[in-house]
This record gives sequence, structure tokens and C-alpha cells, in this order.
Amino acid sequence: MRIIELFGGIGACTKALKRIGVNVKVVDYVEIDKYAVNSYNAINGTNFKPQDITEWDKDLKDIDLIMGGFPCQTFSMAGKRKGFEDMRGTMCFEMARIIKKLKPKYFMFENVQGLLTHDKGKTIKIILEEFGKLGYEITMDMLNAKDYRHPTKSFEDILYRKKDRIMEEIWKNIKGYENKYQVSNYGRVRSLLDNKLCLRKEPLILKPYLDDDGYEIIRLSLKSKAKAKKIHRLVAEAFIPNLEDKPCIDHIDRNIKNNNINNLRWVTPKENSNNINTINHLKQIGKKYKTLYAKPIINNSSGIIYPSIIEASRILNISRSKIQYHLKYNKGDWRYV
Repeated sequence: MRIIELFGGIGACTKALKRIGVNVKVVDYVEIDKYAVNSYNAINGTNFKPQDITEWDKDLKDIDLIMGGFPCQTFSMAGKRKGFEDMRGTMCFEMARIIKKLKPKYFMFENVQGLLTHDKGKTIKIILEEFGKLGYEITMDMLNAKDYRHPTKSFEDILYRKKDRIMEEIWKNIKGYENKYQVSNYGRVRSLLDNKLCLRKEPLILKPYLDDDGYEIIRLSLKSKAKAKKIHRLVAEAFIPNLEDKPCIDHIDRNIKNNNINNLRWVTPKENSNNINTINHLKQIGKKYKTLYAKPIINNSSGIIYPSIIEASRILNISRSKIQYHLKYNKGDWRYV
């Protein structure tokens, strides 16, 4: 992935991408503080020079991602909160200028919790409007560092591609069912045609049902054949880029009925089973299904350990009975750890 890191500091953004296994090529790194630049070079074995973002005007091609965190002091509840009156508060517009010029596939920036409440919400509204002009769908979320195993309670606003609570509902055709069924970023599915295959005056919102594991399922018909589809996978395939070609989808808050785009992410089986929320969830599963379903198991072919039969079945989309058969008779790919 070809990235540009703005307001780079000592490279937190680059480090985060590398930690989740992304193959990163830093095309440029923009930071004005010489001491931060020296630290970045020492950590990453690079030779970047300090750069003033207000003077940055390079012509770089094929950029996948621009990311960074513009100065937060002027928005923070711990500062004077001068906002755009402080020059540091206007650096977000420099980031927007560079994104407009280079047109990366994606962009992301972070800032402090105080940005949301600054000037009674007017500041974040202006920033969202500015970035909204660039032709991207915008998503905003607020994360707490302590939920990611950091020993601090620190809230960060993350803005990347679709508006959170103020975002509009967007509908996209379901692959293989174009112009017949659509799925929305809210996790709803609708039918465009009636039983006679005529266009409905008003699309019909379909009511989901639950499978044995509690996931929301919808039945889609094509050429007189009906197939059951998991709604969270339909949402992810339609709206969430899968740059690393990861096979699994994780519900971030562990509420498997919450299929909103902001609650889903592509993950590997290992990332999914090691999710701290999954581990907490398994404690509840263990109480319900007792020891058999709560024992960790290993797939002999991949070497990946799964916390339980239930989680392996959910992640790999295979039946529990098949896994249990292999475990009971010591055949095939599965065994207890």
C-alpha cells in the first residue's frame, strides 16, 4: 500500500498499519518538527527531511492512502480552544488541499474528543463539509484507547470514508442480484421487484430471521431458487473495501445483530478469534454450552487455534456437527488443544 503520512510525528500511523500486517510503502512523510523527523528516521531507517505542510505541493501518483492527525491543541479541552483562530487549527484545510490534489483511494485522520464539542459542534461541521466536497463518502467514529489494550482512557475521533450518526442511508445492489435486491449501510435489505418481477412503486424492506447462531439471515430468490444470505456479509461486501483480501467479518461490539457498516470489519480467522471482545464473549458461551463447546480447538492444516467449536464454526462458516465428528473420532483436520 502506497501511503503519505501527514503531521507524521514519530510515525504512529505507519506503525499501526504495519502492526496489522499491511505491506506499507511510505511515499512521503510530512512533519515540520526536526526532532520528530530525526526520531522517525531512526525508527524506520529512512532519510526524510522536515517539511512545512503549507508549502507542500508535490505531484505524486497512485497513492492508496493519506493519513495523519492534524494539531489537536487548539481543539482539546485541555487547551485554550481557540479553534480556527489559532493557525494550528487551520491545518485540517491543508490536509484537505493535498487530498484534493492527489486523489488517493482512501484517507483517514484522527483528532481529540474535544473536536466534536468545539464551538458547540460548529467546528466539526465545517470540517466535515470541507472534506465532503472532495467526493468521498465520510465516516466518523470515536474510539477509546483503553478498549485496545492501552493503559489510558483517551478518546480519539477517527474520520475516514461515511457519516456516523448523521450519515444518510445508502443503498447498493447486491452482487449477483443486481436491480432486484439492495443492501444499505445500515444493514437493511430491500426488494425492488414484486412476485411478477415487476418494479415495485416502493421498495419492500425485507424482514430478516435468525440462524442457529443468532446471525441475521435474509432469503434472496433468483430464477425460482432461494438462497439464505448473512446480512453482515452482504453489507461488508457492498461497502467495506477488503484491501488485504481477508476472509472473515467481525462485529466490533460483539452484537451480531448490529450490521451497521460502522460495526463491521474484515479480519483473518486469527484476528477474529483473538479479538478481546470475542474472548469476553466466550465466557458467556462457556456458561451456556458448558465445557464441550468452550474448549479451544486447533485446525491441523492451518495451525490456527480457535477458542471453541462455536467460534470456529462461525468464523469459517462450516457446521458444528462436522467439527464435532472430527473431534470425537480423531479424524480430519480438528483436534482439541
